[in-house]
Amino acid sequence: MVWIIAALVVAAAVGAYALLGGGGGSAASGSLDRGLELHVKGDLKGAEAEYRAVIAADPQNKFAYFNLGLVQQSTSRDNDAEASYRKALAIDAAYAPALFNLAILRETAHDPTEAEKLYRAAIASNPNYAEAQFNLGLLLGQVGKGDEGTKLITAALAAKPELSAKVAQSVTVTTTTK
Repeated sequence: MVWIIAALVVAAAVGAYALLGGGGGSAASGSLDRGLELHVKGDLKGAEAEYRAVIAADPQNKFAYFNLGLVQQSTSRDNDAEASYRKALAIDAAYAPALFNLAILRETAHDPTEAEKLYRAAIASNPNYAEAQFNLGLLLGQVGKGDEGTKLITAALAAKPELSAKVAQSVTVTTTTK
C-alpha cells in the first residue's frame, strides 16, 4: 500500500510544484526536478541525494522535505520520514500531502488520536481529498466512531470510485488476519 500511496503522492507533488512555479531554473529547482524524475523512475538513492541538495540550497522547500519523507517512508525509515514530513509542515502547516502521509505513519505507530487529527487537518486543507476521507473513515471505524466513518468512506467513494479497490483490499486483509 505504501508504494501505491507514494506513487500517487509523487505525481501530485510534481503537479503542485509545477503550479507553484517550480522548475524556474535555479539550482534548487533543478535538483528538485531531477529528484522527482529519479523518484518516479525508482532510483530512490539518487532522488534522496537530489532532495538533500535542494534542502541544502533552500532550507524552506517543503516539496524537498516532503519528497525526502516519501523516499524514507518507502524504504522503511519511518522515524526519518516522520521528521521530514514535520519539517515540511513547519514550513506550511496546511500542506495536505504531508499531513496525509504523516497521518499514515502515526496510524501505523498505533497513535490513532494524532492520526485522526492529521487526517482531519488534511481534509480541512483540501476538502476534496478523497484518500484522506477514506483513511479517516477506516480509522474512525476502528476507534468506535463507525457512523461518522461510514459517512466519510461513502463520500470518498462517491468522489473517487476507484478507491473501491482499496475497500476490497481492506476487507481481504481484515478477513485474512483474523
